[in-house]
Amino acid sequence: MINYREIIRLKSLNHSNSHVAVSVGSSRNTVADVHRRAEKLEIGWPISDNLTNKDLQTILYPERNFRE
Repeated sequence: MINYREIIRLKSLNHSNSHVAVSVGSSRNTVADVHRRAEKLEIGWPISDNLTNKDLQTILYPERNFRE
C-alpha cells in the first residue's frame, strides 16, 4: 500500500517529489498525484493518528473501489 501519511509529511517539509518517491518506494507521479489531491482537500501535516493510510486512500481516491 502507498504510504499516504509519509508522502504528506515529507511534502510538508518541502522535499522534492523525487526524494519522497525514493523514501516511500513509489513513483514520482504517484507522489505528485497524492500531494495534489491532499492539497485540494486541504489535508496537511500533522494528520490525526486516528486517520490511517487506508482512511486516506478512501478520502483521496473516492472514485476507486478498493477491495480488502
